[in-house]
Amino acid sequence: MLDLCVKIYDDVLTMKKVRIYRNLNRKCLSVQTMTEKGWRVSKHVKSIKLKSAIFKVSEAGRQRVIREKRKNVHAYIEGYEIESFPEGVKPSKRISYNPYKSSHFFYTDEPDRKPLSTFYAEIGENGIFA
Repeated sequence: MLDLCVKIYDDVLTMKKVRIYRNLNRKCLSVQTMTEKGWRVSKHVKSIKLKSAIFKVSEAGRQRVIREKRKNVHAYIEGYEIESFPEGVKPSKRISYNPYKSSHFFYTDEPDRKPLSTFYAEIGENGIFA
């Protein structure tokens, strides 16, 4: 039991809050971490696993995309980066975002249903899964 408590404590200490967005120029994901100057890109990855993921869209940024017909970074997924999911957890519901179709992220099989947050998410080249 003590070993389990130590592992949970170590996991909490090593989890970093991150903000993820799809980098269309580099064809990867940009990972931002909070610094004293605000959110800054800390690395680029092909995929990442998150715990306690929250889906965020800036409506002002979305309106700018629609108005200018030019893409800009305005949609993020925030959460805590983790190495792996707990045993038995495999995110399988696909989530998408299209600023021209919706003001929020949505489940692809239920477009009217928007995910505000999820316990676990996996973001990669094949899309977003929760």
